[in-house]
Parts: sequence; C-alpha cells; structure tokens
Amino acid sequence: MDRLFNIKFNNNLPYSVMINNVIVTKGSGTLKIEIELKASKFVRIVLAVVFGFSLLLPVTGLVFAISNNAMNFGIFIGISLFIAVISRPLFRQLMWHSYGKDTFVITENKVIYTPFIRFFKLPPTEFEYDKLEVLFSDRELYKEDRIGTIVFLEGENKIKSTLKMIEIDFKKILSEEIFK
Repeated sequence: MDRLFNIKFNNNLPYSVMINNVIVTKGSGTLKIEIELKASKFVRIVLAVVFGFSLLLPVTGLVFAISNNAMNFGIFIGISLFIAVISRPLFRQLMWHSYGKDTFVITENKVIYTPFIRFFKLPPTEFEYDKLEVLFSDRELYKEDRIGTIVFLEGENKIKSTLKMIEIDFKKILSEEIFK
C-alpha cells in the first residue's frame, strides 16, 4: 500500500483538545484511513497513577486479610469484583489514551471500521454500500478550526469515528480524489 499523506497533530492546542494523527494509505482497490489518538502526557500520567492505586488497594486489602487470618471466600470475591469493575476499565482507558487507533478500510463496496486498543481485541464493524457519503460531524470549535469526527453513511448504515480531527484535515482527505 502506498502512503498518500500523513497529517500530524498540532502541539499548540491545549491538552483538553486531542487532535490526532491521520494516516491515509491507498492500495489496489482499497483505501485505509488510520486516526491515531494523541492524548497529552498529563492525561496518560493521571490515568497511570489512578490505575496503579486501583491495583494497590486490593493487594493491600489481601495482605491485611492474610496477616490477620481473616481470609475467606467473601474477601476473595470482593477483590475479584473490584479488579473486574474498577481496575480493568481503567487499564483499558490507559491503553486507549496511549495506543488508541481508529482504522477504516474502504473497498469498492464495503467499509470496515476497527478500533484498536493495545491488548484488547475489539470486533470490526462493517457494512456494504452502493453510494457512500463521507461527512464531517462537528463536535467543538477551537479558535477558527472546527473539530469533529469522520462519518461514513449509506442509507440506514452509519459508522462514526470516536476520534477527533480538524475539518481542514478532513477536507484534505476528500481532496485527494480517493473517494471517486
């Protein structure tokens, strides 16, 4: 596949606005659009600290239960539930903000969307189309730049990216005559 272009995110924006890398590659009969999440270091550090505490808390409880001879089946179930309900989703968010990526593969009659999170396999979403519409969905405005997501639409079928991009980047993707 030949890489058409790579749009780097803008470091001048505040950390709350996550502008992402957009990589577009074109092969024989396919087009691949990858939008990589670029969260700030501050967000990743905060998530890592909270995740660390969410692991430290049940381990500390387990050590105290064993040292006081109070270990029973209820404590084991409580620690397991805590890890399943609190720690696992925090780990998933940490991986999403560190390595998250939306991938769209567009063939002549099908769109396949796969969100990638390191260590987590998510099922792809796909639909077949006759006439594909590619839209830009506004989310917010930063200075003069409109920020939103890319939407692929055909009749009742709709696939929307979870990651943001600047409208200028969206227009650059469409201007490459890749959808014609």
